[in-house]
This record gives sequence, C-alpha cells and structure tokens, in this order.
Amino acid sequence: MKTAYLGVDVSKGYADFVLIDEDMQQLADPTQLDDTTKGYKKCEQWLRKCINKHDLTQIRAAVESTGGLENNWIASFKTMLSGFDLSMIRLNPATVKFASKATLSTVTTDEKSALNIAQYLVRYGKSLDFNAPESPYLAYKKVLMQLRYLTKINTGSKNIFRQLLYETFPELQAFCPKDVPNWLIELLKKYPTPSRLARAKPAVIAKIKGITVEKAEQLIMAAKNSAASAKDDSIGLVMDTQIRQIQYEKEQIKKLKLYLERNVKGPEIDLLTSITGIGTYSAAVLMILIGDCNRFPSPRKLASFFGVTPEIRQSGDKKGHSKMSKKGSSLARATLFMCARSAAIHDEHMKRIYTNHITRGKNYYQAIGVIMHKLLRMCWGVLTSKTPYNPAIDQKNQQNPVSNELQKDQEWINKRKEQAFDPLAPVSNRARKQKKEHLLSQAVRDGHVRDLESAPLLVET
Repeated sequence: MKTAYLGVDVSKGYADFVLIDEDMQQLADPTQLDDTTKGYKKCEQWLRKCINKHDLTQIRAAVESTGGLENNWIASFKTMLSGFDLSMIRLNPATVKFASKATLSTVTTDEKSALNIAQYLVRYGKSLDFNAPESPYLAYKKVLMQLRYLTKINTGSKNIFRQLLYETFPELQAFCPKDVPNWLIELLKKYPTPSRLARAKPAVIAKIKGITVEKAEQLIMAAKNSAASAKDDSIGLVMDTQIRQIQYEKEQIKKLKLYLERNVKGPEIDLLTSITGIGTYSAAVLMILIGDCNRFPSPRKLASFFGVTPEIRQSGDKKGHSKMSKKGSSLARATLFMCARSAAIHDEHMKRIYTNHITRGKNYYQAIGVIMHKLLRMCWGVLTSKTPYNPAIDQKNQQNPVSNELQKDQEWINKRKEQAFDPLAPVSNRARKQKKEHLLSQAVRDGHVRDLESAPLLVET
C-alpha cells in the first residue's frame, strides 16, 4: 500500500496543491487551480496522473479551516476519484503553524503553506481520523457566526449611542450602565432631544411600557435642566438613526437565536438540557462549537478548547498567578457564563460549590468561572456516556477527595524519587524556602517535631 499526502492551501478563488510521499518527497510539481467546476475537474485529472505514475493506493488530503473558503473544496473531494481511497480532513491552522516552525523556514507563500499542511499529515497522520463523519450541528455554524458578528456590531452601536447620549442628554446615562433598556429606546424615538422631551406631558410619556408617571415627571424635569452641549435638530436626527439601528440589530439577533433554538435538534441537545442551567439555545450553541465530542479524549481537553482552564506560568522557582486562559470562542464563554449564573442559583449541588469557593476568598467572577469549568466537565460526561445528568454521581465522586496537601506531597515524591534534596545544591532562597515548608508540613502530619531553620535538608546517602 503506497500512500501520498496532499496539502491544500485555500485562498479566495483558488487553491495551491502539494503532493508528497511518506519520505516528504514531492511526487509532482505544485499546482494551483481555481475554485470553480472546471478547477475541480482539472484537480481530479491531475490526481489521476499522479496515481497512475506512482502506483498510489490511497491519498490523504488536508485543508486548513479558513472560515468557509475551504467548504467548496471539501465538498468537491467527496465526489472526486470514485472508487479510489481518497479522504480529506479539516485542520486547525494553529496546529499546522506551530508544527511548521520546527522546520525553521522563513519563507511564507501559498505553495509553502500547502507543503506545510502535507508535511503535517506525514508527521501526525496516524493520530487523525480521516473517516470521522462531520457533526450534523456544523451545518448551523454559519448562523452562529452571523449571530456573533451581529452581537459585536450591536455592541459597537451601543457604544456610539452612549457617546451621543452624553452630548444630547447626559442625565439619561444613569439609566443604561450596562445595557440600553427598551423603554429608553422608545422614549428617544419619540423625543430624541431634551428640548422635545421638556414640552411633553407626563401622562403621554407614561404610556411607554416601563415608564411610570413619577418617572415621566423626573425625566421631564431632567430635560428642562439638562446640561447637554448638543441641542440642535441635526443631532436629534443622528440619535434617531442610531436608535433605530440598535433596534434593528436586536431584532435580527433575536431572530437568529430563535432559529437556532427551534431548528438545532438531536439527542445531544436533550442530554445537555438535562443539566440545570443549560437551556435549548445554550445547548445548541455548545453543540455547534463542540461538534463531535469524541474528538476530545478528556474533559480537560474540552475545557481547554473553550478557554476556561486556568493558565499557569511556572519556571524554576517562579510561579505566577493562575487565571482563565480565555482562548477559543468568546461567544462560547459568554454562553457558559449565563448558564453558570443560572446553575449557581437553581442547582443545589452547584450552589454548594459556588458558596464553597466564595467562602475560600474567591470573588463572584472567579467562583462563576469555577462553575463554568464544572459545567463543561458535566457536558463532556453526559455526551460521552450518553446518559442524562445526575447530580448524585458527581456528589459521589466528591465524597472522598484527595486533599491539596496530599496532592502536593505526591508531586514532590514523584519529582524527587531519584534523588532527595541536596543542601549543597545552588538553588535560590525562594526554592530553599519552599523545600523547608514542604518538609515542615510533612513532619507535622507525621507527628514529628523538628526545627527546620537549623536542621539540614535531607541528603541522599
């Protein structure tokens, strides 16, 4: 069986192809083909020539995930070379980039990128599953990306709105510290400037949902005494346009969320919604991003993919503060954050975990971060076991936890099993202090009394 490896670097409108063997030798001159029907036919003809010339029995191809430009090529490869063992896989661009750095190459071209992809397949092809079917939830990824785009645009529109509000009606800033309430949008659509609002009647303003007569009187008084610097009608027109833009974006965001909630269905959605705090929409977002849970061999890998694992920087005797890595999709973390807030309120098991971390000195967001990590581990558990969430199982796993001190002791033992601490080693004062603290804590648990300030460290005999 002779295998060839095909690297495909996709650009807008065309793609570069490099075919190599197991020894990383090129089997044909690199070629560039257009992303058209004619280009797909030429690609198939080129591959057949390579197959016949080198007696190939199978081809393993790969393309980087480039935000959708690769989808046409992936679809074409599914129908290409009928009867021949040809398969294509989608790769994370970051993994290819870091692997290619080992070659110490300073050249970056489309042809070189295609070669890097092919070489990655040779090095790590055995760990890749070319036959794994794509998750049906990936079909909704475009909708999710559009939702993410609109959410980002809406945030920018709100920032512009707040700046306009500061100039036209600064007294209303206090009513939208985090988000813009609907009653404020409806109010400013009718009265975009303080001068217009000052002439309005409280009873008319109170007809807007969310505004009482008392609040209407306060708003009118604030409008009469406003410190606004911009009072002309032109700024009112700009304000009206911005408000309607925000309202339109919110409607589109709501429409996309409702579409995902109604259309993303499957047994995995039912499993995720069995976890308290995860609703139908949140489960849809998580499954679109997770795809096939089997590609994550452990819950730690899934948590790392979502960027909720602690990022620890340690070198020698220096150890920095751990914090959430925040790598991966920010939309996923935003969804998890809302799920964690709900779980910490409505799930007794999660509420105990949250309270425990609060009493240990963590602030609100740190404790919610712990719940986010816990939720992802639960998601991995229910998806891999294909059983609904049962809090009793997790509580049972936590009945006999290993203490942090015992874990640290075991880490020290594993590190130093070949050699005990040598007092003559030229370590820093910080490292020497850490060793003394470790030995002291171990002596206290063993019931021994010793003065580590004067007593020497253990020396291997």
